[in-house]
Amino acid sequence: MADSVHGEVTSLRARKAGGRIQLRLVDEYETEFDLPKNDIAAPFSAGELIEFFAASEPCPFDTDCRLRIASPFYEGLQTLLDAHLEHAVGDDDDDERDD
Repeated sequence: MADSVHGEVTSLRARKAGGRIQLRLVDEYETEFDLPKNDIAAPFSAGELIEFFAASEPCPFDTDCRLRIASPFYEGLQTLLDAHLEHAVGDDDDDERDD
């Protein structure tokens, strides 16, 4: 969270285990995340990474704070996140019009 008071961070941790990659999300509050997948066979694409975060419960993107995402392994993540959030806001606006 780029503009939160404490600069909270949610981190995806990945490690090889056998022929798979085990995944977990961690934050400084020891939140228990319900992940859409606990392991994968191959690394995520950048888009899959954004969708993984978005599908996790609680979703780290559900905040009023400005979000920043970075990785030494993926270029363009911030652009993908911004597009995802913009699309999600558009969907919320559509829902309100249906009421």
